[in-house]
Amino acid sequence: QCCIFRRAQSILHPTVFTTRYKLTDAVLSRLDRYKQRYDEINDQLTKGEVPARKLGKVGKELSEISGLIEAKSALLEAEKEIKECQEMLETSKDDETELYELAKEEKQILEKKSKKLEREILLALLPKDEADEANVILEVRAGTGGEESS
Repeated sequence: QCCIFRRAQSILHPTVFTTRYKLTDAVLSRLDRYKQRYDEINDQLTKGEVPARKLGKVGKELSEISGLIEAKSALLEAEKEIKECQEMLETSKDDETELYELAKEEKQILEKKSKKLEREILLALLPKDEADEANVILEVRAGTGGEESS
């Protein structure tokens, strides 16, 4: 098994590679640490405490973390709306009204959105390879002589 897969297994719930992506407490606490770091960086940037030579690195870290923070807040909002739809469904389940049907459809849409956001968060938490950011120069030369050149 590759190291990324083993790393993913260590931070993700065992059922993560099935149809439902469920965030564990460990993942949620990790997201909370990213939120704290995000707030620290924002404070440093607004106060001007970041040296000019580190500004690029800090800005890059901030942009990486901001995607996670936005996804987590969108996920929490979607889960809140799912609960509201569930409450609507429970209160109006006796009568098959238009409101019941709308709440049912809305809940299905929100559950799909929630699954998608959970998957995005889990993939964003996988460790990044340092070589992904590196530049590469590829030189292609024609072969000379022999079977390789034909």
